[in-house]
Amino acid sequence: MNNVEVAKAVNVVPQTLSLWLNHNELFIEILEEKTAQAERERRRRYKGAAQRAVNKLVRLLDSEDDKVALAACKDILDRAGDKPSGKVDLSGTLETTNKLDSILRQLSDDE
Repeated sequence: MNNVEVAKAVNVVPQTLSLWLNHNELFIEILEEKTAQAERERRRRYKGAAQRAVNKLVRLLDSEDDKVALAACKDILDRAGDKPSGKVDLSGTLETTNKLDSILRQLSDDE
């Protein structure tokens, strides 16, 4: 919710909410504590759901649908740190090009 929506929800004008947010130390302290509490609850819920998510992902390895099983395999390997590099090594390209240029020059010199 934005500040206007919050002010409306608690039956105050937006200016009052702004004053509370910027100048009322007790309000700021309570807001920070409630925000921290909500964050702790979010983390607790995610942590609890994480094991269920892992179990589901492992079960998908045995899916009859090969695409689903492959996606589960890739996801598990990625999360285990075995993600393939997205980089391609082209370090030999320049050397090969230089050798090819040299051969072509020799051929043209021989003519």
